[in-house]
Amino acid sequence: MPDRLTPTARIAKTPRSRVALLLGLLGPLCPGPGLAADPAQVKTAAVGEVAIFPERSAPATVVSLNEARIASQLAARVTELPVKVGDVVDAGATLVRLECDDYTLRAGERGAQLNALDARLALAQRRVERTRELRDKRSAAEDLFDERLADVAVLKAERAAAGNALAMARTDAARCEIKSPFRALVLERQAAVGDYAQPGTGLLRILDLDNIEVSAEVPVDDVRQLELVEGMVLETTLGRYPVRMRRVVAAVNTAARNQEVRLEFTDTSALAGSAGQLKWRDVRPHIPSELLVRRGEQFGVFADEAGVARFKALPGAQPGRVNPTEFRPSTRLVIEGQYSLQDADPIATVN
Repeated sequence: MPDRLTPTARIAKTPRSRVALLLGLLGPLCPGPGLAADPAQVKTAAVGEVAIFPERSAPATVVSLNEARIASQLAARVTELPVKVGDVVDAGATLVRLECDDYTLRAGERGAQLNALDARLALAQRRVERTRELRDKRSAAEDLFDERLADVAVLKAERAAAGNALAMARTDAARCEIKSPFRALVLERQAAVGDYAQPGTGLLRILDLDNIEVSAEVPVDDVRQLELVEGMVLETTLGRYPVRMRRVVAAVNTAARNQEVRLEFTDTSALAGSAGQLKWRDVRPHIPSELLVRRGEQFGVFADEAGVARFKALPGAQPGRVNPTEFRPSTRLVIEGQYSLQDADPIATVN
């Protein structure tokens, strides 16, 4: 009849020497409860050694602070337009000349009227002096002296009005030649020689070339860090231009979740109207995507804390992307061997 003893019964019937030999062979493979597992071998590096500071960008445009529509202040015919579209003119350069004969003649007329009043005023003042002498000798009535004083006062008022009229006439005559208020680029000619301009008639459109800045549409989440960033540049097809932040517009585009940021050029300026990208380096250290592991429902990294692996979750971390961190630069992270680790596993560095 075959032997139907259980394994335990078989060991009980086995000679003690064989049992001792079997336990001796299996002992190294089955550590007892008092023995620790060998630490996992990993490579580590400080956050400061592996951190990435990714480049950020936002669409930007070079804008001029002054785009002026040059208009006539007089009713006159255009006699000359010495500038063309695309010309760059200096401040004070002549842009338009208007027919000015009527205004020149009017200024001359006002000047003649002023001269006549000066002569009448001088005569009236001499009469006052003579009347005063006669009054003192009791040869002229007091009323006559008062009348002479009133004549002088009236003529002084008329002379003041005539002086103002002459100044206005000369101002109108000067407006026959329209000058550029700043160094400018001529964008458009809106009139031609021979046109009759009325006050307010547009003649030219010009763009200020010296007062320009950059307008960028920056995501709301990135605006705050721009205040800490150094080395921002505007990149266009024509080159890279260093800029610095001047102002954040205190309004949010609710559709795009952007804020407008205004920046100034610190060296050479790009052409007004140029479009490009505002670029800067994120000031926050970012963990490379290859160091990221998932434990449970969280993504994070393993840190070496005195030979023990500690899982550090990164809130909001996304796999396949670099993720910002607030770890100290000296914090040591596991950069090889992290995928098989669990929190609190013993580790040995083999850098």
